[in-house]
Amino acid sequence: MLHVDQFVTSVVDETVGILAKADEGGGGSDDGSVDTKEVERAADTYQGRLLKVGISKEEAVAQCKDLVFAGTDSTGMNLASCCWFLAGYPEKYSRLRAEVISAPPTTDPQTLPYLSAVIKETLRLGMANPTLLPRVVPPGPGFLVPGTSTLLPPGTTVGLCTYTLHHNPTVFKDPFRFAPERWIAGEGVDGEEGDMETMLRDYFPFGLGARMCIARNLAMQELFLAVRALVSEDVLKAARRVGGRKGSEGEVVDEVEIMEWFNSKVKGERIEICWDA
Repeated sequence: MLHVDQFVTSVVDETVGILAKADEGGGGSDDGSVDTKEVERAADTYQGRLLKVGISKEEAVAQCKDLVFAGTDSTGMNLASCCWFLAGYPEKYSRLRAEVISAPPTTDPQTLPYLSAVIKETLRLGMANPTLLPRVVPPGPGFLVPGTSTLLPPGTTVGLCTYTLHHNPTVFKDPFRFAPERWIAGEGVDGEEGDMETMLRDYFPFGLGARMCIARNLAMQELFLAVRALVSEDVLKAARRVGGRKGSEGEVVDEVEIMEWFNSKVKGERIEICWDA
């Protein structure tokens, strides 16, 4: 962590220095002139844009550290979780493979309905960030919790936990069960369709609003391409999953055990599947 702090701080400090010299009319050249291209490059960086709109250096450092950590293990954990879920349901894997190999290679994978449902269900159960996302009630009259008479005063820290949303039994039937069919109109879990509008409302793998994951489109495309390739090559043929959280009766629950962390952190540091000889 110390090395990350030092690295990110040095990067932001360098940008601060370049922009400060430009504002003063100087530059990095030996003759004291402004190196226009260097200034343009610095101003166009993420930290440069933050600084230009008045964000403090300390906040810019914090924001840049978020970017360093945000994509470290998340997509890899999602892909491994998807393989683990599919290895536990050969019939779902067979259905997915039939869809994938029947589609032309040039097909956009995000248009394949069952693949889309598998990815969506993977992100519901194997979310990269299950933790509380805190916000502070701003100055003013406070925040009235919708549908209640509860008024939260300014300065109150509130938050929403993805794990709780994604496992709400009133929204997701049999919430700990891997069931891509819940996302397909006309199917549902055991033939019982959930309310799609409500499920999508509570589907929160990348956050929502102006501050939702900046790389969500990249992450989704990576997952779609990787899962399609794995299934197309039949990598998971005869695979079986190992481990998993045990339920009250000793059964394996469809859940990779994760710890509350800034980013995904799997208990035991691994997600295992195996192939019997």
